[in-house]
Amino acid sequence: MVESESHSRSDPQVIRHDPGTRLGRRLLRISTWPGDPSTVQLQLLDHRLLPDEAVMSDLITTLRSRGAARIRTGVLFPPAAELCHRLGFATVDTLALLELPRPQLRELIAASSAISPTSHRISTIGPFGWGQAVTVDQAAFGPIWGYDKKVLRSMRSATPIFRARSIRRDRCIIGYLLAGIADRTGYIQRLAVLPTERRHGVASQLVLDAVLWMGEHSVNSVLVNTGIDNEPALDLYRKLGFEMKAEVLTVGELTL
Repeated sequence: MVESESHSRSDPQVIRHDPGTRLGRRLLRISTWPGDPSTVQLQLLDHRLLPDEAVMSDLITTLRSRGAARIRTGVLFPPAAELCHRLGFATVDTLALLELPRPQLRELIAASSAISPTSHRISTIGPFGWGQAVTVDQAAFGPIWGYDKKVLRSMRSATPIFRARSIRRDRCIIGYLLAGIADRTGYIQRLAVLPTERRHGVASQLVLDAVLWMGEHSVNSVLVNTGIDNEPALDLYRKLGFEMKAEVLTVGELTL
């Protein structure tokens, strides 16, 4: 299951097709899937800009010739999912998109001082903390969907403004959150908590901290995605004022 992957600068209402000149630069990121070198990860960097179908078909042919066993996409908005389905991709994960609109954002910020404090101290993820963050991520999402250090650190470039925060116990990270801001929109890019530390306020405190930070930057709304059947995460976001959007997001996979 994928949760909270960034979709920066991703207004699904404005879709353009690109003839391929940005392929491998601004349009797509191609890498190996964490922990599985036989799987290629294909991630759209800007969901408003779709590659041409012929370019995608040529890319699939190239990856097949280079020995890739499968291609797995990042999170796809409906127009991108339709393109991938035409090329033979199957849906392997479905996610809900939630938004905290500006009115609810203001209410949450105003009420934040009344929310019961916890004993957790929030700190930055320093240069030596990313390895611990990977451990948390793998424990939270499992070997298939868990990210490695390269992927987590690459998310810093997904938005012009980026922030990484964690909660530690005995100097070890037990939960972390990556957040970004682009075009006056805040994004909860990745949230992970050790399974043994869930239901102790770690996730809610990290989310609230991120929302307060976004409020300082005068964002108009905050977006996050999570598994469509991940009820604990959905409950958390709803309690904080997030609303379910109509768009259903997916992850596609093509066996080569």
